[in-house]
Amino acid sequence: MFSDRAYHDTYYVVGHFHWLFSLTVATVLVLLAIKASRRWLDGRWLRRLGSIALSLWAIGLALNLAVLLAWQMVGVETLVTRPWILGALNDASSVAAFMMVLAFALALAMIFLALGNRLLRSRR
Repeated sequence: MFSDRAYHDTYYVVGHFHWLFSLTVATVLVLLAIKASRRWLDGRWLRRLGSIALSLWAIGLALNLAVLLAWQMVGVETLVTRPWILGALNDASSVAAFMMVLAFALALAMIFLALGNRLLRSRR
């Protein structure tokens, strides 16, 4: 029984580290992409696209963290006895993940637009 507990604790620590590390790296990449593309791009609509991407990322991140806090507050016993709560938390987490992926895709599109803009300017 002790080995199961030790495995669970190790798995939790490693999973927690990877989740936080990947989230931090992705957040830094999105912020850098938006900042760099805002500096390189002309046009209000492209700057507005960066604002939309940043807003989507921030809302998705806040929603995802709220789901994690709710998961901790509710507890595993409640999730087992009331599966609709688990379903609601899972749905909210899916929406948050979709918003963050959409923001990441917008940030990548802005990078490619900025690089293309820089190449066109350098050829003139």
